[in-house]
Amino acid sequence: MQQRIVQIGFLLLFLLSVGLCFPPWQEWTPLPAMIRLDPLLWIGQWLSSGQIPAGLLQTGVVLLITLVLGRFFCSHVCPLGTSLDALSGLSQRSRKGWQPPQSWRQGKYILLLAMLVAAVLGQNMTHWGSPLSLAGRLYALLIWPFIHFLFQPAGLSPVLGVGPEPARIGHLESLVLLLGLILGTAWFVPRFWCRYLCPTGAILAVVSRVAWLTRRVQTQCSGCNLCLKNCPAGVSGPEEVPPGECLACRRCQAVCPEQAVSWLPKGSGLNGVHEFWPQRRQVAGAVVLGAAGAWLSWGGLWAYRGEREKGQPKAEDLIRPPGAVPEIVFLNLCVRCGACMRVCPTNMLQPQGTEQGVQGLFAPMAVSRRGPCRTQCTACGQVCPTGAIRRLPVPEKMWAKMGTAVIYRHLCLAWEWDRACLVCDEACPYGAIDLRRVEGNKEAVPFVLEDRCSGCGACEHACPVQGRSAIAVSPTGSLRLGKGSYQLQGRRLGLSIKRGGQTESPDREPDSSDSESESLPPGFS
Repeated sequence: MQQRIVQIGFLLLFLLSVGLCFPPWQEWTPLPAMIRLDPLLWIGQWLSSGQIPAGLLQTGVVLLITLVLGRFFCSHVCPLGTSLDALSGLSQRSRKGWQPPQSWRQGKYILLLAMLVAAVLGQNMTHWGSPLSLAGRLYALLIWPFIHFLFQPAGLSPVLGVGPEPARIGHLESLVLLLGLILGTAWFVPRFWCRYLCPTGAILAVVSRVAWLTRRVQTQCSGCNLCLKNCPAGVSGPEEVPPGECLACRRCQAVCPEQAVSWLPKGSGLNGVHEFWPQRRQVAGAVVLGAAGAWLSWGGLWAYRGEREKGQPKAEDLIRPPGAVPEIVFLNLCVRCGACMRVCPTNMLQPQGTEQGVQGLFAPMAVSRRGPCRTQCTACGQVCPTGAIRRLPVPEKMWAKMGTAVIYRHLCLAWEWDRACLVCDEACPYGAIDLRRVEGNKEAVPFVLEDRCSGCGACEHACPVQGRSAIAVSPTGSLRLGKGSYQLQGRRLGLSIKRGGQTESPDREPDSSDSESESLPPGFS
């Protein structure tokens, strides 16, 4: 019962952390600190970047507790593990029927080794296996948007931290497929992910091998197997169990009618117990798998060709959030937790699809057609747990140029149809649209002043043209720095970004009703 209380408490804390990811409460959410508890993410960032990333303190605390209590994190703290326990509790199939062979437990070590090899080659793929990153995606990008959708008719969406519209997330099919496989297996086998695949569990299993407290079975054991029937890891029984496989939940101790199970300091008569370490062939296969994964995702060896600081997205029209570090570093630091997308008040940030192959899948990208980047908003940088999006003050964020607006004249109402349209000029908060008279047109037509454009996407979002916007933000000219001042660098590059034109309130989302109503947009005659 005590373990259940602690487990549910940490899950509620995680849910509260996700729930607080909306302005202005994002400054107080503990979500970034909770994400940094995962040692897998810290190790992956360290190996792929060669620098000590944020989260050393949190990772050290988790490993220190594991050295004393064993895999305490898996059974008491991990929100994904708690979610899998809840799902297994709803299924009767997970308590009987087919069980995978014990040799499958080597899978998590193989997956861990493959990820470490890929990280050494310059491609951090740990977000595919991090339980906290997966839990962030589950609750931030699936559960919370669904709750918003349900509560919107009752008028409770603002209470839950959503703007005028419920969050709309793109590429849901890929996200549902990934998380559906993890959750679906728990319906048939309790904690299938934790037992056989979780690379974070593999790290903690290695540390647990030398944990101070270990499970003991005393001589009064009657062999009733109640411990095995209630074990979420499927290893507790009358005999001693491998310390690396035990989740330290102590349910076996709670259900034992003979009180034969206890936790004692290491060295109190524990005999040698078989561990499920991978064999040499499996280790070699894991090395090949990691190298192939790094190569296929186009991450491996880039750092060794001097391209780390070039940092521009390869895909056309792929825009990163303001303050995003150079692209190669960004892809290695971003853990795809979904926090920045959850906190974005205008729904601008969306999970990336396959625009860059699997390399950038689920990373945040800016979709201006869904919403603009508010001039006073720095929420995404405030909740980023790894520094993939830098935490910037409002005056500095204005200079973190996301891209440059480009006008498609063949779509523009003013250029192509010679109609009076001032929408992009009125929407731009930086005065980067200049209306001029040109030969052949009766009405003034828009031009983009590149040195004033910050790439916020307000013009693209407000454009009344149906389908593809007649003005859209391109990554051309984006300013992405790993360190240093955006304002100083922007001035060196000749930028002249300043507030001008329409004034926007920081506490109010720009009203998009004009573009959705039947009335003509501003500027039409």
